[in-house]
Amino acid sequence: MDEIISMLSYRQLGHAFFSDQNPTPLPNCHYVYINKDLSKNLNLDHLTKDDFNNILSGQAQFGSSTPLAMKYCGHQFGHYNPDLGDGRGLLIAELTEHKFATAIIDLHLKGAGQTPYSRQGDGRAVLRSTLREYLMSEAMFHLNIPSSRALAIGSCPEPILREQYEPAATMIRTTACHIRFGHFEYASYHLPREKLKELANYCIHRFYPECLKAKDPYVSLLKTIIAKTAKLIAHWQAVGFNHGVMNTDNMSVLGETFDYGPFAFLTTYNPSYVCNHSDTQGRYAFDQQAQMGLFNSQCLAQAMLPLITKEQAIDCLKVYEPTFNKHFNYLFAQKLGLNEISESFIELTLTMIHQNNMDYTDFFRQLTYSFDDKNGRGRNIALDLNQFDSWNEQYENLLTKQHISHKQAKTTLQVNNPNYILHTHIIQNAIDLAYQGDYSEFETLCEVAKNPFTQNPDWVRFEKTKDSNDPDMSLSCSS
Repeated sequence: MDEIISMLSYRQLGHAFFSDQNPTPLPNCHYVYINKDLSKNLNLDHLTKDDFNNILSGQAQFGSSTPLAMKYCGHQFGHYNPDLGDGRGLLIAELTEHKFATAIIDLHLKGAGQTPYSRQGDGRAVLRSTLREYLMSEAMFHLNIPSSRALAIGSCPEPILREQYEPAATMIRTTACHIRFGHFEYASYHLPREKLKELANYCIHRFYPECLKAKDPYVSLLKTIIAKTAKLIAHWQAVGFNHGVMNTDNMSVLGETFDYGPFAFLTTYNPSYVCNHSDTQGRYAFDQQAQMGLFNSQCLAQAMLPLITKEQAIDCLKVYEPTFNKHFNYLFAQKLGLNEISESFIELTLTMIHQNNMDYTDFFRQLTYSFDDKNGRGRNIALDLNQFDSWNEQYENLLTKQHISHKQAKTTLQVNNPNYILHTHIIQNAIDLAYQGDYSEFETLCEVAKNPFTQNPDWVRFEKTKDSNDPDMSLSCSS
């Protein structure tokens, strides 16, 4: 592995992996919201509102950085598409001086205008989708789920046509890495083997230097990414999050939630819920996400075959299922205040929630109250009281066998089950008000997103889920 050299930035991979591209200025763009906490942690709190306006509008570069659009490919709904890349976003800077553990933080301007990879797109983003991504990326981060984050949002009155005409918007997104599974597919299938090796070397040195200690760093890299992917999707399943578009070009090699589009949290528990109205076959339904994570890992392993053997790739893929199961079981046990849990009791719990038409988040939140009163709200939200009582008897037996008191279980429940989940209808209400010029609800939701486990009497309205008789909303990729 002597040929592995230190790569200081993505640009050093060469123009095979990107195109230089300046933003197309967005006239009359002004900032809507700045993530002050994140700005401070990135040592960017010295930037003025005018600085943010200039960057968000594409009228100023970030320092001396030259923006670029990444090139990659990907499997979209199971079909390989070689014609992909940053179609509306640009990598505008890499920060090295900040308060996070990672050595470099990417700054990415979304909605920056057309690039060589826009295809027939206009390269813009609408305010609706930008507000949604900001809120959800912050919510996921504060739910302790790995995620990209938003630094700032800008908007202008210029109309953009999606399903209808809407205000244009831009967003500065941050993460330690914008490299996707699709980067490896692109390098493997369209570039010389040496370029694939350079990409792998870059990822090892920048993100996973511990892989250098392994017998074969490339095998270690693949195994590490697969394990991180399995853990991420276990988090999604445990919290009830449906990503909506798990294409390989939307999968980060860091195992972070990435490229928010038609996402949604479950309300009433429906394992086959599909939040993306374009997904007519239900490929990315909630209960298919774990399997799709494995499929995407297989695509990544296939792309890395020029660097590893088929046997090594298969061995790496064997990591996925046990990692997912172990992590999901642990997270689900914690949601119930248990130290450990069997798959049969998980299935029993989910079946009970489903058959009783319970809100997924509300069930775990209300369960906390059942320790104070056996006929409390944890029981009252059930439609079939006999089924709930039978489940609760087995639950109490597990607490007894694991020597867990009600007080201990309640404490664990409270720190592992959020009081507030940003359901689609809650976010949509804030968007509707923002489109009328009122950002007060959006700003409130920014605070809710930062404090999902803390009860606040002023936020009672966010505990109420939609009517159980109303169908769950489906969303478009422009959402």
